[in-house]
Amino acid sequence: MEDQGSAEKQQASGDVENQSKDKVAYETYRRSVSSEKSLREELRILKEEKEKTSNDKLKEQNEWKTYAEQQEKKAIEESTRREQLESTILESVKLNAFQRHLGGKIKDDAYYQFVDTDKIVYNPETKRVDEESVKSVVSEFVKRHSSLIEFKSGKMPNETPKQDFLGPKKVSEMTSAELEAELRKLGKI
Repeated sequence: MEDQGSAEKQQASGDVENQSKDKVAYETYRRSVSSEKSLREELRILKEEKEKTSNDKLKEQNEWKTYAEQQEKKAIEESTRREQLESTILESVKLNAFQRHLGGKIKDDAYYQFVDTDKIVYNPETKRVDEESVKSVVSEFVKRHSSLIEFKSGKMPNETPKQDFLGPKKVSEMTSAELEAELRKLGKI
C-alpha cells in the first residue's frame, strides 16, 4: 500500500513540475515588470541628462546660435507632428459623419479619396460637423460616384404574411358566424 501511495505522490509531483515548467511564477513576473519599468525610467533620465549636458556644453562654448537652432528645430518638428495628428483626427471625424449619412458602404477604402471633406464644415468650438454640409457632400458624392457605393438592398418577402388569429381565436377554430362578425368589425365585408 505504501508503494502505491508513494507512486501517486511521485506522479503528482511530476505533474506539478510539468505544470510549473509551462508557467511563470507571479513573483518572477512582477520582478520582471518592475525591472523593466525602472530600466525605462533610467533610460529616460539618461536621455534627459545627455541632452542637458549637450546644451550646457553649447552654452559654455558660447554657441548660442547652435543651441537656439536645435531648440527651434525641435519645436518645429513637434508642432508639425501635432498639426498632422490634429488633421488626421479631423479628417476621421468628417469621414465618420459622411459614412453615417451615406446610406450604404463604399466598396473599397481607396475610394474615400473621392470624398470632398474640405466642403464638410467643422465647428471647433462645439467640436461637431455641420449636418447640412455633410448631407450636401453625400448627395454630390452619390451623384458623381454612385457606382463606388454598395447600397443596402432591402429584400421583399416572397410570401404574404400568414395570420392565424383573427380576434381572440384562431381562424380555424371560429365558426362561420364568428368569422363573419370579425370580418365586419375590420370592414372587410
